[in-house]
Amino acid sequence: MVTTYSADDLENYLAWIGSKNLMNKDTLSARKVASTKVLAVLDAAERQDLRQLDRNQVFTRFQNASNNAYNPSSLNVYRSRFNSALDDFLTHHADRSSYKAAGPRVKNGDSTVKPPKIATISQRPKVATVAVGGSLAGGSVQASAATSEGLTLPIPLRPGVVVKIFGLPQDLTVAEAKKVCAVVTAYAVIDS
Repeated sequence: MVTTYSADDLENYLAWIGSKNLMNKDTLSARKVASTKVLAVLDAAERQDLRQLDRNQVFTRFQNASNNAYNPSSLNVYRSRFNSALDDFLTHHADRSSYKAAGPRVKNGDSTVKPPKIATISQRPKVATVAVGGSLAGGSVQASAATSEGLTLPIPLRPGVVVKIFGLPQDLTVAEAKKVCAVVTAYAVIDS
């Protein structure tokens, strides 16, 4: 499928991901939009090999060309989606045999995101104090902690940003987890 590292091949790759249902359709659509808009600032020669891009310089050009059409938060989202699309494309090209698309996956073509695997109740720690990853703004991200009010679950979103979900029941069901996911998904910003 992919023969070069061109912008056109990135577009074909994203279409292929959609045709194989390897990613949630909304996530894929958002990545396509961001990639198309950011790569529009490239000239024909730059579009031939995306490995050679200075992403920060390209994104600065996109920002300047947009003439303040996006607020800083939207620009961060565009940058993240563009980088995710490009990273997946380059990873796929490098090793197609063991490649798996990053991001949420869909089941049987519907838009229901498969829930993450979670430990059974007996496998969950009563109180966890294990640090996850490195430090973050001088502190560390802690694993989920069980209290009488339920679990506290820190979720690293991107460098410097961690959200915490408080009060999750220790006997959380898959249906309840899906409900939590749906509420969080409703707050996502989709720029188009």
